[in-house]
Amino acid sequence: MTDLDADALIAIRRDLHQIPELALHETRTHDYLMAKIQSWQSSWMTIKGVPEVPTAIMVRLAGTDPRRTIGYRTDIDALPVTEATGLPFASTIPGQMHACGHDVHMAVALGILQHFAANQPRDNMLFFFQPAEEEDYGGYRVYQAGAFTGEWQPDEFFLRFMTIRRYRLANWRRVRGHSLRVRPRFT
Repeated sequence: MTDLDADALIAIRRDLHQIPELALHETRTHDYLMAKIQSWQSSWMTIKGVPEVPTAIMVRLAGTDPRRTIGYRTDIDALPVTEATGLPFASTIPGQMHACGHDVHMAVALGILQHFAANQPRDNMLFFFQPAEEEDYGGYRVYQAGAFTGEWQPDEFFLRFMTIRRYRLANWRRVRGHSLRVRPRFT
């Protein structure tokens, strides 16, 4: 399996841009993400749902020589905004739009996940596709459901452009900046 190239990532982003869904109703988004993730299945990958938050997706990649578990979180919900861009890949859902970049965040997360599904990482990795980031406390709901326990508990989480290191998952401290470079062509 080769890594997703820029054109494939752009196509994923545009697909996701067309199906924006509001908090806790991200069913088409969930199904799209699951289809991609399941197509990259490997012996070191485990996919977990969270029954209490059915649109949440968690994916764990077991490392070859793990010393830690690195978490990567991306948000999957959209905003109640009417898109008026005129783009050929504009929202197909009236009154809903990925107006703050969650479509890009998901495409980046899928690109990273696909790479490590094909190339087993040294450390364990946990990908969290979080519903209801804009409202309704999706991350908190998943946490309250006990999803981040045992082998599903990350030592640190990368959240878009920052890292939160965990001393205790409920008592996060030490925030430091982190950057991620995206090609300007990624539209």
